[in-house]
Amino acid sequence: KAQKQPQQQLPRREMMTFGGLTGAAAISSTPMSAQAGLFGPSQREKYEEETSAYLKLVQDTLAIPSSDDAKKEAVLNLKAEGNRWVAKWRNSKMSSSPSFGNLYSVVNAVNGHYNTFGPQSNLPKKRMARVAKEITDATKYLAKGR
Repeated sequence: KAQKQPQQQLPRREMMTFGGLTGAAAISSTPMSAQAGLFGPSQREKYEEETSAYLKLVQDTLAIPSSDDAKKEAVLNLKAEGNRWVAKWRNSKMSSSPSFGNLYSVVNAVNGHYNTFGPQSNLPKKRMARVAKEITDATKYLAKGR
């Protein structure tokens, strides 16, 4: 008959310490950028990238003169992208950032204007000034990571 040899077991406390040390070693050897988003860019990085792209789209679309035939298509694209951006970020933790609030205000003002007056119309000076200020503020907040 073969006798069973008792297995050596580490006490729980030692096991936890050992596991914690190996985990800490693995994390500390990983560059910070890789830690931010384990499987790609972090939510903050995605938000900043998409928000910057949308800000640029708003500025480019508003710069198109009303006589340009491409304005209608650009406005329809702007409205669709604005709705997509709001739908994606409104229920995330990014919705509490100041840049979200500013850009949300821009989306409402621009989409509301084009829904009421049509895609070929220009924003009135007063609304355009407010939208430009909101865009400037959102850009500043994004640059600060807020």
